Amino acid sequence: MHRQRLVLGGVLVIALFGGGMLFGDDPKPKGQGKLPANWPKLGLTDEQKRQIYSIQSEYKSKIDDLQSQIDQLRRKERAEMSKVLTDAQKARLREIIAEKAGAGDDAKKKPGGDK
Repeated sequence: MHRQRLVLGGVLVIALFGGGMLFGDDPKPKGQGKLPANWPKLGLTDEQKRQIYSIQSEYKSKIDDLQSQIDQLRRKERAEMSKVLTDAQKARLREIIAEKAGAGDDAKKKPGGDK
């Protein structure tokens, strides 16, 4: 019975996603960007939209590469900074981080803890 529900659920998901692709004549290529805020109000032609999505695609790969470099530098920075701390300070930092993580969970569990 459980297996049948899983199969049926999977079929429904595929049908919903597949069916959604059949409707509309969206000039946006699959997996491409989104028009900036207020740009849809400008009455852009399909060709203009295609050009914008193409530009976004070109820059997205460049931005993703740079973001990856930034992330790597941040990890290296954090590792270098950690080397300055004593073992006791590192242990205390882990405790503080764990306390903060626990406090966030407690706030969600308590009524009115949406702060």
